[in-house]
Amino acid sequence: MTRYQDSYSVQIEVNLREIENLYNELDRELGSFVQSTLADVINFRQQIANNRQRFLVEKERELNNLMGDLQVQISSLETTRQKLYGLLQEEGAFDSIRNTYEQLIEEKVQLERNNSKLNQVQEIESSILDLKTRLATLTRDIIDNIRNSQNDINTLRLLYKEILESAIFVDKSTEGGYLDIEESSGSTSPVNVIVDVPKSESLGKYRFKMLAYSLTVFFNILFSNRNLPHFLIHDGVFHSIARKTTVNVLNYIHQRSLNLHNFQYIFTGNEDEILIPLAERDIYGHYEFDLNECIIATYESVPEKMIFKREF
Repeated sequence: MTRYQDSYSVQIEVNLREIENLYNELDRELGSFVQSTLADVINFRQQIANNRQRFLVEKERELNNLMGDLQVQISSLETTRQKLYGLLQEEGAFDSIRNTYEQLIEEKVQLERNNSKLNQVQEIESSILDLKTRLATLTRDIIDNIRNSQNDINTLRLLYKEILESAIFVDKSTEGGYLDIEESSGSTSPVNVIVDVPKSESLGKYRFKMLAYSLTVFFNILFSNRNLPHFLIHDGVFHSIARKTTVNVLNYIHQRSLNLHNFQYIFTGNEDEILIPLAERDIYGHYEFDLNECIIATYESVPEKMIFKREF
């Protein structure tokens, strides 16, 4: 029983006053320690600030001294510059320097222009090289085409000969008249078209050539049914050509038109070159068609009857 009573009985053996005094002492010690530590930190910071201030003051004094020395040097250099400037002015050298500088600028601008032009020249040379390459290819193709087109060239030769015999030099020798297409070694063209007519010394040689060649090309287009315009225009081609030749040419074209109905032939001429009076038909021949039905327009040498109603 005594044990049970001892187990729930509480005996307080702590001295509260003593504990309170202990904590008060601890608080005083801790406060004193913190105060001492803070004082040390503040003193250390103050020392750093003082040292920094002394350093900055010393640095400022050094910089001021340096600035003073630099100012003296600048003043000395400015004095020297003024003396040199005055000397250059007196000797006229300053104008020479200025002119030289301006000339240098102009030459620099000119150099830039020349460089730009040089670049353009290089681009043009590159384009020319490309064109030469293409030209060489085209030249080779043309030469190959000539070699492979001998049958067509022979057809042109025969047609040209026929026009000479049937239209231009009727009942006359056509010896010396020929057309040929051949390769050319010249630099201007890889193909050479040679056209000649009889009586090469005659005054109308050029007109005979133009007339015979243009008719040959025109009728070859028609016979080949090429996709080209089926008309031919001659302006004044019969000028200075014998009227008998004119009659023969127009009759030849008329005969061709009876078989070929898909072309037009247009020409201009003066009345005395085209019209054949009845009394002269035994000399120059006659047209195998009605010329009046083929005349589209007639003009005279007075302004109101000219094609544009005025003289040029």
